[in-house]
Parts: sequence; structure tokens; C-alpha cells
Amino acid sequence: MATNSQETVGHFRLVPDVSEAPAGGEGLSAHLTRHRLFYQIWLSVSALILLAAIFGYQTLVQLRLDPITTQQTATLDSMHRELTRELGYLQRVPRLIRAHPDVGAALSRNAPVDRDRLEQAFIYLQQLSPLISQLRWIDANGQEQARVNFGPDGAQPAPDNRLQGKAHRTYVQETLQLDEQSVYLSPINLNVENQLIVRPFEPTLRAAIRTGSSQGMYSGLLVANVNLAPLLDDIRRHNNATSQVQLLDERGYWLVHGDPGREWGHVLGRNNLSLNQAMPELWQQISGRERLSGVIVDGNLWSARSVAINTGSGTPERRLIALTGTRGYLAGRIATTTGLMVAATALLLSAVTGALAMRLSDSLRAQANLGHQLQQDKTELNDAYNQLLQAHKETQYLQDEVVEARKLSSLGTLVSGVAHELGLPAGNALITIDNVRNQQLDLLERLASGARNPDELDRMISASTDGLERAQSDLRQVVERVSSFKRLAVDRSRESLQLFRLAGRLEDLVRTMEAQLNGRNITLELQVPADLTLRSFPGLISQLVQNLIENAVTHAFTNQTSGHVLVWARPLDSEMFQLEVRDNGSGIPPHIRTCLFDPFVTSARDQGHAGLGFYQIHQWVTLILHGRVSIDSTAGNGTRVTLSLPVYLSR
Repeated sequence: MATNSQETVGHFRLVPDVSEAPAGGEGLSAHLTRHRLFYQIWLSVSALILLAAIFGYQTLVQLRLDPITTQQTATLDSMHRELTRELGYLQRVPRLIRAHPDVGAALSRNAPVDRDRLEQAFIYLQQLSPLISQLRWIDANGQEQARVNFGPDGAQPAPDNRLQGKAHRTYVQETLQLDEQSVYLSPINLNVENQLIVRPFEPTLRAAIRTGSSQGMYSGLLVANVNLAPLLDDIRRHNNATSQVQLLDERGYWLVHGDPGREWGHVLGRNNLSLNQAMPELWQQISGRERLSGVIVDGNLWSARSVAINTGSGTPERRLIALTGTRGYLAGRIATTTGLMVAATALLLSAVTGALAMRLSDSLRAQANLGHQLQQDKTELNDAYNQLLQAHKETQYLQDEVVEARKLSSLGTLVSGVAHELGLPAGNALITIDNVRNQQLDLLERLASGARNPDELDRMISASTDGLERAQSDLRQVVERVSSFKRLAVDRSRESLQLFRLAGRLEDLVRTMEAQLNGRNITLELQVPADLTLRSFPGLISQLVQNLIENAVTHAFTNQTSGHVLVWARPLDSEMFQLEVRDNGSGIPPHIRTCLFDPFVTSARDQGHAGLGFYQIHQWVTLILHGRVSIDSTAGNGTRVTLSLPVYLSR
């Protein structure tokens, strides 16, 4: 048989081995042709290794950076709590100062301003916060009227010649625009006295509130200067050998930085000292966001969190930005070392894959001829299988034909029995009606001849009435048998689910089968609860019971002069009921008892039986009625067939 010059194994095509080609140098094309399978396998697996390496690299880097990100988040949360706690408390300080009785008395509109009392009140109220560096009252024209400075030397009230005009300062102008219930918080700046920045630097926040007629005070504003240097020093304590913390204002200028020379650029006139200028990529990601976690910029890992500062009613909310990042290109070094490790692993796997691919290529090439032979065998087996499948379909078709013939035969048997049962009452009714007709004619003749004997007329009328009643009774039997057979025939012709009483359907069946049992000395007993209502196929159930009764009549009493068949049913629970057909016949022979539900199994083949009765019953019960069937039989002790069926069939 001729064969193709190429074989296919799996998804790979084997080419002829060119090792037997004439001697000479092997060109690139010949080499690729010879080792095509090797390259297909190796390059495919190497591509998967590359994809896995990329995914593994990203996963490993993320796993190594996650603990750092978690620590950064914890640091930012701590900074956020510290800033929120201190700044939130500072918003309450001006209200507490204004509410103090001595302050109210010193600024009462009912008397001149009591400066001494006001300064003493300021000295007392400084204990509200150790961060307060200055308390003062400024009148409505922006002129300081009382000021107490707090420093290492204690409280120092300012003399008259040191009181300054502050009308040009932004915090004075903006506070005077607020209502008397709002507290103003200024931006954080360096403290300025007499238009000079105080050195060493004093990071200062001013908290102010208006005084006025609603409190019975002179118009002006109370201002608390808060030295934030201790708070910012607490922020700096979060620095360590591997991470740095920074605090920025909303424009990106540093308030806290690892290099003090980069701080307060906006105050010192060095506008280039901002994150926006130094790291624009990081600033772009931070701007406008509440949180930022685990971003790599310039080889370091950064996280940030925004801190809101409520500046007072009617003024925009200000924000600080807490920022923390790694040092010394840590994230970049993690990415580099992880990449080298993953690359080395990928190269090693690729080399091992190449060696295995070469061995697999050689092995598949050696098996090519065997694969071709197996393909031929497979084709022959498929042909044999198709022939067997066709034979099975034909056998199945014949079985179905036999089953349909048996159903028609059982229905024909019922027709024969019903016809026999109808003959006697119908004949009796016809004879009776003829007699009544003759009696009526005789009566009419007597009446026409002038007979008027009342007794004789009554006798004739009474005889006619009795005859009509007998004819009516006979015809009622005919109607009843016809109705029973009609219900059976209609039920078996329908394939739909119906709601019905089991007792009524089985009574119809027993009534139509009485003719089959006449002369056989076989009694048929029915014990079914009258209220057992089912939703099922009534025709199929009656067909099952008929087959079981006929099977008992045909096989169980061949060696007996009499017999008894009991059809018995009872509900098991709300979902299932049990239906039994018992006989007291000879039982089932042991050699067919274990294979009774197989097709073409019978003990009376010589009598023309096909052996499909119990096979058909088993198929109907299990496949259509979704129930179970079992048989209990011993030689000489009769047979009991038990069906367990659903009360409410859902399909």
C-alpha cells in the first residue's frame, strides 16, 4: 500500500528523515526541515515560558514590595492621625479663648479695653496647648492692642512700642470677612516679625476668630500663633534607614524633607524647591487624589495621603500631603534582582525544554510508521463499528415494532373481551324489546276491539313495564362496558400528563378483562384506595397493569386448575406510591430470574412468546414514569411484581 511522505503526530507534522540523503554539507533549509518538529515544540514551550516569566516577574516584584507598601500605609495613617488630632484641636482654641470670662470682661463694650486683664487672661490660657507661641487681640483697624509672646523665658507681654499694625496681613483680612462663629486657620508659614523671618525658623499656623457685638465685645479678632516645630519634629521621627517621610503643602512645597535645605521654598523665594519641579511624574500622580499606594518612581516606592484642613466657613479647604518613600533606589534594586532571577530560571527551563524537545522529536519520528499502521487499524475498526451500529439500529427498530405489535395485541384482546361481554346484555335487551313491542301491539288490538277488562289491561301494562326495565338494565351494562373500554382506549392514545384517580382507571381495566378470565377459574381482586389521586400517564399505567395480569394468567397457572391475582396499591409518602401485582402461581424459573429484564427472555418461546414483556415494563417504569420495579418470586410460591412510582410526575 502506498503511504504519504509525511506523517502527523498530535499537532506536529513529521517529515522524512533526510539523514540518508547523499553525503555533502547540510544547508540551513535542510537542517530546518530535518529538525522542524524540534523547533515547533521548543519555540512553542519557550513562548509559554516567556509569558510565565513575565507574569512571575510581576508577581514576585509585587510580593516583595507589598510589605513595604503596607509599612508605608501604616506610617501615613500614623502621620494623618497626628496632624488631624493637633489641627482639629487648634480649631477649638480660639473659641475657648473668646469664651473665657476674663477675656469677655477685658473687651466689654461697657468699658475701655482692659489691656492688663486681657494679657493676664492670655498668660493663663496658654496652657490650652504647649504649641501656642503667641496670643493677641487686634482691633477692627488691624492694629495690635495686646500681645503676649511665649518662649523659653516664659510669658512676655509686648510693650506699646512693640505692638504692630497687621492690617496688610492676609490672615487679618480673611478673618474679618468671616462671621463671628467661624474659626480661621491660616496656611502653615514661617513666623515673620517686623517684616523679617524669625530665625531659627518657626513654622507657624495662625488660628483666629472675630470678637464683636454679638458677644458684647469690641470689634476685632483674637489670634493664636501656633508653633508647629514640635509637631513637624514628630513627623520627622518616622524617618529610618530604609524610608523617608515628607510633608508638602497643596502646591507641592516641602514643609518637611530629609534635606532641610529643600524646606520652605515658597516662603524663601526659591520656587524651584518643590516636588512638582523635582519629581513631576510623582507629583502628577499625587495631585487631586486622597491616597496613593505603592507607586515606583525614579527607582523608589512611594505612597501618599492627603490631610484636609478646614480653614473656616466661606474659605476654600486647604490640604497637606503626607508622603513616604524608600531610599537608595530600593524598589529598582528589587526589580533588577527579581528580573535577573526570573531570567536565569527561564533560560534554564528553556535549555531543559530544548533537550527534552530533541528527545521527543526523535521518539516521535521513530513512531511515525507505527502511527501510520495504527491509523489503518483504526479505519478498519471504525468500519466494523459502523456495521455493528447499523445492525444495532435495525435490531432496535425490530424491538420497537414488536413492542408496538404487543400493545396493539393487548388492545385487540380487550376489544375481543369487550365484544364478548357486550353480546349477552345486548342480545337480552333486543329480545326484551321485541317482547314489549309484541305486548304493545296485542294491547292496541284489544283496545281497538272494545275490550275493557281493567285487570287484563293492568297485567299487560305491568308486563311491558318490567320488560322495559330489564332492557334498560341490559343496555346500561352495555353503556358501562363501552365507557370503560373507551376510557382505556383514549388514555392509551394520549401521551400527555393527566390528573386522575388510580382506582377508577384500574376498575375500568378489570371490568374489560373479565371476559378473558371467564372459564379460566382465575379470580382478579383489586385493592386500591379510592382517594389515591395521581398526576401521571393513566394509559401507560393501565397498560403496565394489564401486561402484568396477562403475564400472570399466561405463565403462572399453566399447571394449576385455579388461580388468584391481586392488584394492590398504597401511598408510601407524599411523593411516592407502591403498586403491586401478586399471583399464587408456579413462580418464575430460577434460570431466567436474574435476566428477566433483558429483551427476548421467556420460558414459553415454543408457544409464540417473544420475551419482551418484562423488558418493556422495565423501560416504561424507569425511563418514562421515573420509578423502580422489582420482582420477588420463588418456585411454587407465586410471584410479586412491585412498582414504586411518583404520585406527581413533573414532566
